[in-house]
Amino acid sequence: MDDFAFRKGTSYGTLICDLTTGHPIAMLPSCKKEDVTAWLNEHPSVKLVSRDGSHTYQKAISDADYLIVQVMDRFHLVKKLHEHMTDALKRIFPSCWLIPVEKSQPLPLPSTPELEQS
Repeated sequence: MDDFAFRKGTSYGTLICDLTTGHPIAMLPSCKKEDVTAWLNEHPSVKLVSRDGSHTYQKAISDADYLIVQVMDRFHLVKKLHEHMTDALKRIFPSCWLIPVEKSQPLPLPSTPELEQS
């Protein structure tokens, strides 16, 4: 389950795909909690939903059936992992270790005796 844009910035829908085949099985006209909950109530065989981090989808799925297992999809899982790792590294390593480099300047090469002798 994920959202998509009919028209970016103005109207969005929900795409629901079969996890086994990857084929789309439904396209809802909105991302509203009520529409997603209604669709899930009409399809009680759904027991597992892979979704993004949307709180709207989380609430819609829980409202439809609290027993439906919710998992984060691979793209959003890796994205969240990257964000948390970046935040952790920023906390661990002092900011003075970062060398500010303007985009127009090339990175400086390290000075090593082996390179200077040849």
